[in-house]
Parts: sequence; structure tokens; C-alpha cells
Amino acid sequence: MSETNEPVGKAAETLEKFASDAGAAANTVSSGCSGLWDAGMSALELVMDGKSGEAMAVMFSPSLSCYDSVVAAIMGLFPFLS
Repeated sequence: MSETNEPVGKAAETLEKFASDAGAAANTVSSGCSGLWDAGMSALELVMDGKSGEAMAVMFSPSLSCYDSVVAAIMGLFPFLS
């Protein structure tokens, strides 16, 4: 590779790695937050029935799982933040 193409090649490699990491991060968030919609619908039904305490309990675990996956994805993309 010539000297003029070397920075372009390194930038392309860096961009390719970031895109790969971003895909992994998106999969992490997707799997971690997959139960949030169903839990939200169940919680909404409970709130409509006046059972807000039970609704909060239904949302706790899926919300925590989603939060953990978002944090893991961010830390995977930007390891210097940890």
C-alpha cells in the first residue's frame, strides 16, 4: 500500500470495526429489551385495574434487563467510559 493510501486504509479498518461493534451493540440491546414491550402491556392492564404496585413489579425485571443491556452496549462501543 502506498503512503497516500495508508491513512485511508486505516480509517476504513477502524470504521469497519466500529460498524461491527455497533451491530453487536444493537443485538445486545435488542435481546436485552425484548421483553419490555410485553411487560409494558401487562403493566398497563394492571394500572387500568388500579394495581399500580403490581404493575411496577411486572416492569422491574424487564426494565433492569434492558438497562443492563444498554449499558453493556455503550461500554462495548466506548470502552474508555468504563
